[in-house]
Amino acid sequence: MVNKIALVCIIMFAQLGLANACPSGLRAFNKQLAGKDTCVLEGTYVGDLELTSGFNYILLGPVYIGSEKRNTNLQLTEPLQAAQLTINPGVAIFALNPSKDRTGVWAGFSDASGNLVQGDVKSFLSVTRDSKIVVKGTAAAPVLMSSAQGEHLVNSAEAKRPGDWGGLVISGKAKSNKCNDFATCTLPGEANTGWYGGDDDYHSSGVLQYLQVEYGGDRVDSQKELNGITFNSVGLGTLIDNIAVLYNSDDCIEFFGGAVTAKNVFCYKGEDDGVDTTDGARIFLQNGVVVAEAYPTAGEDNDRHMVEADSSKSDVNNQKLRSHPVLVNFTFFGGVNSQGLKLRRGTNYTLINSVMVGVDTWCMDPAGAMDLLFSSNIFGDCAATDPVAQMSGNEFSTSNSMMMNQWVPMASSPVLKGAEYIEEFFADDMDLDEAFADVFEEVDYRGAIGQDDWTTWIQTRD
Repeated sequence: MVNKIALVCIIMFAQLGLANACPSGLRAFNKQLAGKDTCVLEGTYVGDLELTSGFNYILLGPVYIGSEKRNTNLQLTEPLQAAQLTINPGVAIFALNPSKDRTGVWAGFSDASGNLVQGDVKSFLSVTRDSKIVVKGTAAAPVLMSSAQGEHLVNSAEAKRPGDWGGLVISGKAKSNKCNDFATCTLPGEANTGWYGGDDDYHSSGVLQYLQVEYGGDRVDSQKELNGITFNSVGLGTLIDNIAVLYNSDDCIEFFGGAVTAKNVFCYKGEDDGVDTTDGARIFLQNGVVVAEAYPTAGEDNDRHMVEADSSKSDVNNQKLRSHPVLVNFTFFGGVNSQGLKLRRGTNYTLINSVMVGVDTWCMDPAGAMDLLFSSNIFGDCAATDPVAQMSGNEFSTSNSMMMNQWVPMASSPVLKGAEYIEEFFADDMDLDEAFADVFEEVDYRGAIGQDDWTTWIQTRD
């Protein structure tokens, strides 16, 4: 099903003054959610689609922004069709899966063909590589993508669970080391979420500002769970500023290739990794918080980390394009059986002016990593035998002496000073070095937060 969106629809609705009419030709849902009439997002959209704040929205099944349909030989089966999804401040999108419904929100609801909605409906939002998503949230009115479970009740959090829906997938045309030829590259996204790859590291997939994504990570096929936000070969032209992923059952955010810069990144109590990078991802992130969920029953299956970083199992791919994340001003806040930085499979890694508190299993496992630059960081409670203890230019302390109120430093905390000025960000590529330098903000503090707490817009539910 393809929904063609035209401005004439919006104009007609406005002129007629129809009460409770969904914008852009979307159909109505049968319940109010979070105090607003609700409209349904379903199928594939081409052209321009704007979600206004007068409504909230239901995400039903796989929803694609733009259309790129290919066969197993990677040949197009239909002409490419681009789209732009614009989401205005204060909009909330709630994803529904009947098999996970614990509250009766699906009662009496049918799909666009009139069939009763039931069973295991895999809902996710995928932005194709010829299309854009423009999230216009603000600190006062952020955009929310969440589970619909319980949202029509007084206390919705009691009905929500990690893995209630898939997540947000954004595909672009930047480089991946899985490409044999960058210029003609087409790679399949996980679990039929779309196609990505190319040779344009400056490609734009749009804007993400003040976006909270929560309760994602549904297993959308027999092999794959989705991340809260997946960045597939996303390029430097994409503006990412204040994003938060909470209670995801897979990784908080993962970068498959691409070249990305982002400011103010928040990952909270996911059930797998915090920041995951692979396939030649070259990213610069400044001001990031990763909070681990406690894992009291962990045993040999404890395979989740604050950071997981790969480049490729293939030396040929790594020589072509090597992953190199650059993280500046991060705070890692551990929990029971939490693990720190898992660096492997040929990745380079840079961590500067950052803080790690309360990671009680190990702080770093660098087996298989290549060039590591760790400088002006403070590690609390890491064992004397931990590899981070062998790195010069960093400090080692205890959680108590760092004076943190969770991820926020107290007024006289030692992390509020001592930051190192950075002159070079990415020696591998001077163009990327310049791009990273353009978004870098020189600060005095180490860790994610100085005197001003930029995380206050984020709504935790515990």
